[in-house]
Amino acid sequence: MIKFSIFYLVLIFTGFLLAFLYSKGKHQFLWQEYFFIILIPTIGIVLLVFWLGWKPLYVFLVTSLIGPALEWAVGFSWYKVMGSRLWLYERYPLPGRHTSYLTIPIWGFGFLFFWLLLRSF
Repeated sequence: MIKFSIFYLVLIFTGFLLAFLYSKGKHQFLWQEYFFIILIPTIGIVLLVFWLGWKPLYVFLVTSLIGPALEWAVGFSWYKVMGSRLWLYERYPLPGRHTSYLTIPIWGFGFLFFWLLLRSF
C-alpha cells in the first residue's frame, strides 16, 4: 500500500510542478495554472479507483468537504477570538473569506494521500 501513497504523492507534486513551470514569471491567478494543479492528481484518483475500488473516490469526496469546512471554522474562530485574520482568500471565497472554493479539491488530494499512507501501516 505504501507504493500507492508514494505514487499519489508524486502525482500531486507533478501537478504543482507543472503549474509552477507554466506560470513562471507571472504574478496573477490563471485558470490554466489551477487546471495543471488539479489535473494530474485527478488522473491519480481515477487510477486508484481502478486499482483499489471506489473507496479512494469516497475518501476524496468526503474530505474535499471536511477540509474547507475545518479551514473555515478555524479561520472564523480565530477571527472572533483574536480580532484579526489568520488568512484571507481573495479568489472565489466562501462567506467570511476564511476559505475558497478553489481549495476544495486541494484538501481532498491531501487527505487522500494521508489516508493512503495510514492504510500502509
